[in-house]
Amino acid sequence: DVQGGYQGRTNKDADTCYSFWIGASLEILGEARLVEAPAIRAFSEICEGAMIGGFSKMPGVTPDPLHTYMTLSGFALLSTAAGGGG
Repeated sequence: DVQGGYQGRTNKDADTCYSFWIGASLEILGEARLVEAPAIRAFSEICEGAMIGGFSKMPGVTPDPLHTYMTLSGFALLSTAAGGGG
């Protein structure tokens, strides 16, 4: 059981792209403080493609450009949520 990532809806697996979609929504609503940055960062790191680089949507899946972009965008939001220290 992988923990730490956002789910798009109930009973769905966590997916790295939601670090951007949900993180950005919380940022827009002024509620970035609700983000658990260490958990999001840990989930994203286990989705990193060690052999080819990039990030996959979830552990055990091949990394792809979309999820890599969304994960990196999510990391940028984590820096904002942490007051620039992400």
